[in-house]
Amino acid sequence: MKKSCLLLLVPMFLCSALSLQAQVWMGLKGGYNSSQVVLDPNLNTATTLTGYLGGVILKVSANPNVGLQTELNYSQKGWTELTRSTNGEINPNLSFTMRYNYIDFPILTNIFVGKKRVKYFLNFGPHLSYLLSASNTTNDTRADQSTVLEPTYPYDEGTAKPVEFGVTVGLGLTIDMLKGTFQFEGRGTMGLNNIIDRESEGAPLGSQNQVINFSVAYLFPLGNLKKEKAEVPE
Repeated sequence: MKKSCLLLLVPMFLCSALSLQAQVWMGLKGGYNSSQVVLDPNLNTATTLTGYLGGVILKVSANPNVGLQTELNYSQKGWTELTRSTNGEINPNLSFTMRYNYIDFPILTNIFVGKKRVKYFLNFGPHLSYLLSASNTTNDTRADQSTVLEPTYPYDEGTAKPVEFGVTVGLGLTIDMLKGTFQFEGRGTMGLNNIIDRESEGAPLGSQNQVINFSVAYLFPLGNLKKEKAEVPE
């Protein structure tokens, strides 16, 4: 946990060291997640789950081409567990959807290139996520529902870890408009800690979130931040 806290400070120190004058933007973003969970032991019937993503962005661009981007996002993650029929084939009539709803707080170093309206950028850095809620939904359309089946691993608010931390990498482009900037980004995130409490009955040894998301944001310029030289009294 101490190492993850130190990682959160790296983009801040980098931006402070490189910037004597910076432009500040703030805006809104929205998109969707395609998420899965890396489980140990692995489930060969686990598949991805789509969910919503949205929040606010604060970006400070430093000279020459480096800045800091922080966000506060609502993010849905999880996975879907499929089941197999007695003959070993996937059963399309029975599955379990495991969903986590998080507040994500990434702190990212923003490196960008381009001098005209269109710029390309790389984002990378740590993220911290706080769990809002967790749910386990059974999708059962079988004709005969007399047999009750449960998901392989426990997945609900009682077994969920309240905090997730991990790393984030994103690529994208910005397009400057007359009064703001559109930002398009594809991003991958990897959780570094378990999202299911290993002390829970029947819990897996490992359970880390993996997410690929795509988002669109619109940013408004707020002005310049300048580091003024201290005046020396005569």
